[in-house]
Amino acid sequence: MSLFALPPEKLLHFVWERRYFDDRDLQTTCGKPVEILHPGLLSQDQGPDFLQGKVRIGGILFHGQIEIHVEGEDWYRHKHESDPNYNACVLHVVHRASRRPVVREDGSSIPEVVIGERIHQMVFEQYTALQLSQDTLPCASQVSRVPAGRVVRWLDRLSIERMEDKATRMQAKLRGEVQDWEQVLWEEIAAYIGGPVNEEAFRDLARRVPVKVMKKEAGGRMRLEGLLYGASGMLPPAGDSYIVGLNEEWDFLREKHKVEAVREPVRFLRMRPAAFPTLRISQLAAIWQRMQALSSLLERDGIRAFLEGEFAASEYWNTHYRFGEESKSSPKRLGQSQHAVLAVNVLLPLGWLYQLAHGREHPAEWLEDLLLSLPAEHNRHTRVFTDFGWANAHAMHSQAMIHLHKQYCLHKHCLSCHVGQFLIGSGAA
Repeated sequence: MSLFALPPEKLLHFVWERRYFDDRDLQTTCGKPVEILHPGLLSQDQGPDFLQGKVRIGGILFHGQIEIHVEGEDWYRHKHESDPNYNACVLHVVHRASRRPVVREDGSSIPEVVIGERIHQMVFEQYTALQLSQDTLPCASQVSRVPAGRVVRWLDRLSIERMEDKATRMQAKLRGEVQDWEQVLWEEIAAYIGGPVNEEAFRDLARRVPVKVMKKEAGGRMRLEGLLYGASGMLPPAGDSYIVGLNEEWDFLREKHKVEAVREPVRFLRMRPAAFPTLRISQLAAIWQRMQALSSLLERDGIRAFLEGEFAASEYWNTHYRFGEESKSSPKRLGQSQHAVLAVNVLLPLGWLYQLAHGREHPAEWLEDLLLSLPAEHNRHTRVFTDFGWANAHAMHSQAMIHLHKQYCLHKHCLSCHVGQFLIGSGAA
């Protein structure tokens, strides 16, 4: 059997749903014949594991819920006997039998079947091999066996799943404390420009200098930078003429708009100088000045304009990385790859929500077309798969690979992965 003492319940769900066990001459623990007509639909909510099951027990047809447990005693450990959510159960499926009958809230018994010895041996072995794998990709030694068409379909689904996850988080803000498309977009752009180290500080900055304030001061770059540098807490009290000018703007605008500085400190540690927050804030001001109608960034043409735009830090930063510290001269532009990454991680998921909310036609096609037109990311997550020869030609590929590695492979969620499902299920063939 498996190297695990007992299989996890999620593996039993997988086995039951796909009927990877010998169901010939199946009987209840009381000796009644059982015929499985439909295993039911796996539920993600509270209550029994499978809904709308259809079984014939002792010649009588039953429609209802089916509960799965590793051990029969789990019924009582989980207190199902006193939970009304389980009153509609028509079958209890276990790996190892109960020591006593399982009953509903009213004391009536529920038929139980034991499938532990009926599960195909290779299913256990395949699952165990994936779970105990020490490779970066759990299925590294077997992935070449998976049909290419299955991989392609799974990656197509994962790219959209990643966009859905991002969109869901943004949608919660639209329904919650923000309820403003442009403000949510402004906060998300700022957070992404801030990078992993300063994500929350830049998000807080966008809240403290909101869209309504930025719009009022959009006429001058110095004003925008004075607001943002002052509110970020990075602005020195004195220094060269650029610093003096920023302070003058900040002193005036802080009182005018009642702006307070961020609480989250802005950090410079563990990052390349090109990603310093000093440069990022100036580039953020450049994005605002170039794309003042932020809502346009939620439309195809606006996204295209953003991708083709140039967002450079102010001239001062050509010779600086920090305030008052001169460096070798070089322009500090937001790179084209950063344009694309920001578009994929912010503009596309929020734009997709925008298309849906405003009743636009074919929002899914809108999203897929843009993903296919954007360049692929190349990072440690995508390399895990490209090393096996998987194509990474555009953003739809790379977003899928990033999502697959981060959400499935690293957590060994092989039972939820179509690749893992194929490999585990192949043991039942």
